Amino acid sequence: MNGNNPSQTQKNAHLNRRWLLVWTSIFFFVFLGIIPSMVFRGLGINLALFMIGVLSIITWRALPLKEFGSILTLSLVFGVITVLLDLFSAQSRPELFSSNIQAIISASLIVLIIAFFLLTFQQYPVQLRLVIAIGGISTLAVFSLAFGIKTVLKDSIVQSNVLALNSSAARVGRDLDSAIVDAQMDLRNQAYLPLYAKFLTTMQNEEQTDIKSIWDNLLVQGKQAAQNNTPQNYIIGFSLINKQGKILLDTQEKSVGMDISGLPYFQPAIHGKKEFVSDIFFADDNQPYIYIIEPVMAEKVNDTVLGFLTARYQIGFIQRIVLQANDLVGPQSFAILLDENGLQLARGQMPIDFYKLVLPIDLTKISKLQELQRLPAGDTSKIVSLQASLASELSKSEQLQNIKYEDSNTSPGQTYIASISSMAQKPWRVIYSQSETYLSAPIVDLNVIIQLISLGLVSISILAAFAISAIIVKPIKTLALAASARAKGETSARVKIDTDDEIKELSNSMETMGDRLQRIVMEMEKRINERTVELENRSKLMQAATEVGRIAATYRDLDVLLPKISRLISERFGYYHVGIFLLDDTGEYAVLRASNSDGGQRLLKRNHKLQVGRQGIVGYVAGSQKPRIALDVGEDAIFLTNPELPLTRSEMALPLLAGGKVLGALDIQSVHSNAFSEETISVMQVAADLLAVAIENASLFSESKAALVSMRKAYGDVSEKSWIERMASKVGISSPIGYRSIERGSYPINLNENQNTNLEAENAPFIIIGNKPEPETLSKSASRLSIPIKVRDNVIGFVDTFKSPDTGRWSSEEQEAINSLVDQLGVALESARLYENSQLQTQREHLVGELTSRLQESLDVDNVLRAAVIEIRTALGLNDVSIVLGERPNK
Repeated sequence: MNGNNPSQTQKNAHLNRRWLLVWTSIFFFVFLGIIPSMVFRGLGINLALFMIGVLSIITWRALPLKEFGSILTLSLVFGVITVLLDLFSAQSRPELFSSNIQAIISASLIVLIIAFFLLTFQQYPVQLRLVIAIGGISTLAVFSLAFGIKTVLKDSIVQSNVLALNSSAARVGRDLDSAIVDAQMDLRNQAYLPLYAKFLTTMQNEEQTDIKSIWDNLLVQGKQAAQNNTPQNYIIGFSLINKQGKILLDTQEKSVGMDISGLPYFQPAIHGKKEFVSDIFFADDNQPYIYIIEPVMAEKVNDTVLGFLTARYQIGFIQRIVLQANDLVGPQSFAILLDENGLQLARGQMPIDFYKLVLPIDLTKISKLQELQRLPAGDTSKIVSLQASLASELSKSEQLQNIKYEDSNTSPGQTYIASISSMAQKPWRVIYSQSETYLSAPIVDLNVIIQLISLGLVSISILAAFAISAIIVKPIKTLALAASARAKGETSARVKIDTDDEIKELSNSMETMGDRLQRIVMEMEKRINERTVELENRSKLMQAATEVGRIAATYRDLDVLLPKISRLISERFGYYHVGIFLLDDTGEYAVLRASNSDGGQRLLKRNHKLQVGRQGIVGYVAGSQKPRIALDVGEDAIFLTNPELPLTRSEMALPLLAGGKVLGALDIQSVHSNAFSEETISVMQVAADLLAVAIENASLFSESKAALVSMRKAYGDVSEKSWIERMASKVGISSPIGYRSIERGSYPINLNENQNTNLEAENAPFIIIGNKPEPETLSKSASRLSIPIKVRDNVIGFVDTFKSPDTGRWSSEEQEAINSLVDQLGVALESARLYENSQLQTQREHLVGELTSRLQESLDVDNVLRAAVIEIRTALGLNDVSIVLGERPNK
């Protein structure tokens, strides 16, 4: 047979299942922490916090608290591993959540973990509480400091990046402005040459023999400028135009003689603007050009404009300047140039979407711009870019500021941080962008360093917490073991503490307390033994009082109840004399009604009584309704010595109270002085109260019984009178007074008929109410049984039954059955009589109601009298009815 406890075996199996649940959870969450942290970036801390929180809850619910510390330590180790995997895995991993969402999740998990440990803190062992407190506080401090440092450094890095972007955007804008200004100055120098002024003033009168040499000279100068890597390298051609807008000279001979006064780019010159740089215009070949126009002035009169020298440029020099600005802030940094309509003119990286609108413009405006040659000709949908994110940010920015947008041309969309700068020479904007990944790289590196330092500090603080808590808890455990030994009764157990601190003082106090406790235990054992004896005595007293109550509830006759109570109290409590006094009808005397002692019996025979309020303790109690105790009657002045009870040394009288009314007194006398303790008095008072209630109930029962007898007698008299009147009303009429049943059938019995002819050999007299059949009338040939029919103990008739001599005499079972049937017959007859009387009463009331109704139908006296005599005679079936008003006539 296995000696193990079945319940303990079940507990062990249950605990093993819980351990299996915990280890399964550990491996699951380790897998959950390792895999996602290697796939997604930035999840390490959140996964570690989630792992620590869930494993702590599962361990707290599944395992004993002493195992909680080891599992918590294991979860911390796996949490650190998860964070390290996240930090040192490839940084090219995508982020599952943004940094803001990750911060919110981390804060929420920290709050939940802190709340859990606060709610369950008091349940853990002391060492674990110290570790949690020290480690938790240090962890919060470290992470708070790390968060502050990270925030400050991050803001500094972000600000530095913003300043670099702003500087680069402004630099690109300045370079573009300088290029335009340089091109404008070069053309202005050309326009100042007297050659062009002379040509414009003499072309109407002289032969144009030297035109070719002049124009060749201009092209040579253009080539020289191109060698210097200036915008001149992108010159498409020159034009010399008179004031009316007619091309006089052009590097493209086919353009000579054309009137360009109506072209958009020449409109400012026509309207009086002497020099200007045009916007971007798309010529007939749908290529973008920019025009620089300088006036040709008269040699002697500087304010006189003779014509205009125009240079037509490809905008490639703008793209070239933008390309030269790449990587100013670092790899993947570039510039984008937009005109005032949001048309992309140049781009440093991924040169796409050239000459397309980045900002959304109404289709009507697009058509208008196409008419003005400000946009390429063709399908309007093809000149609109899909840079929705950039367009959204640009629509908010009118001045220099920073934006963040996503480039839809990259897959997946790359996020950029950009700074916007405006140009001085043209209403164009330079957007200098840098990849957010590159800008945030220092922040990521900083985050890794801070997290590593934080993890190191937290690990050191937790290890320090374990060491410090072990040092603090060791003497406490020693004290706990000693206290446990003392609790088990090992009084010799002693505590040895080597420290010199409060724990040492606690140990000394515990030793002193243990010695005192040992003395207290010994005293308590002594008191418990004494108290046990007292409780046993009280239990016996209460059992006796309960028995008094049981007897009081059993008997209702005072002549039986009171003697039993007096003897029971004397036997159970060992008293010399127990007397029960009840007040007489006048309430002047307390009369002795029961006693157990011989002296008390003699007093009963003499009808012993005491005057209320004057004689003895009993008289005092009956008058004052308060208990009275004389512990030494020889010294009690109220007590009057009774020669019938010479051995009395102590006496106690208790009032018998019921419903606030005194009924008498319970007198108890003992042969011992000071015989009544407080417990005895309280128990006897309970017995007295029970006795008083029993006496009150017995009195009420007697009164109720007498009232019931009187009521039954009165109702029986009424019933008997009703039956006599009913039978008297049958005399002289042929109505039957009974019925008889024989083999030939059944028939009624009448008073005026001789029934003997039908009795054959079983002659019997007729039964009359109140008479009883005489034995000599019984037939000798039959056995007759006559049973009276009773209603309310009154005989209203008889049931006569006969048996054939062959069947023998009446058996006791047959007689009992017939008696039972006759009893039921009496009840049924009384019920029928009552119903018949109620029906008669109802008929009378109905008849009276009808007569009254008919008499009230007329208001004439004669008609009322005539109707009255007719209705009364008819309703009552009378022979003659007369109604006379005034004096009775002589007849």
